[in-house]
Amino acid sequence: MGTMTGVVTSVDFSWTSMCSLGCTPTKPSPWTGSQNLRAGQTATGTSKFTVTPSAGAYASVSTSYALMALKPGSVPLNPEANIGNPRKVRCDKMFANNTSTGCVHADARPQLVLPLSQYGAAAATYAWAQQKLVDRWGSASNPLRRLADSVAAEGNRTRVCGEGATRPFTHRPDLVVNDSCDEYPFAATHEGGAERSLVRRCHSAAGKRGLAVLRRSRRS
Repeated sequence: MGTMTGVVTSVDFSWTSMCSLGCTPTKPSPWTGSQNLRAGQTATGTSKFTVTPSAGAYASVSTSYALMALKPGSVPLNPEANIGNPRKVRCDKMFANNTSTGCVHADARPQLVLPLSQYGAAAATYAWAQQKLVDRWGSASNPLRRLADSVAAEGNRTRVCGEGATRPFTHRPDLVVNDSCDEYPFAATHEGGAERSLVRRCHSAAGKRGLAVLRRSRRS
């Protein structure tokens, strides 16, 4: 919001969204025409873009915006202020079935938050691994990278919990109810299946993840 002085009591405000090659603005303006705004007033709306990468591919696009604010009835001399978005948008269609497209700001690192109150021993285990394991997987200095390849993820899981491990996981329901193996780093990450991975013997009860035994995989 801004201030207005003198003979200017309102402005006609318009907004046009644009994007680079490979992207189409399907709704360039948040509203039809312009919005007449007086001091203290605001205008809100939504612009929409469409990016359609081919199956198994991705597209990196840039967005920008053209703003115009005019005194009603005036003739524009330099009508637009162009604003570029420094963050590129990455859209891909790289899941196994290649039927849907997802878009992210790839240079904005997401954070996975696992509250101790909700995830119990699982959250405590991952926090311990980030702080105590030599590789500090999942920490700010060594973040986990998502692995979209389900076959590779299953291979990671086999190398840590299955027959590919130097010490394959043995189910012991006599010791742990609903006994199962859980690995860290997660199998669906590029860091998964690594030597010195953490293996957790766990069970599910009333929605909580319980911890019984921890050991580290030492694959050669």
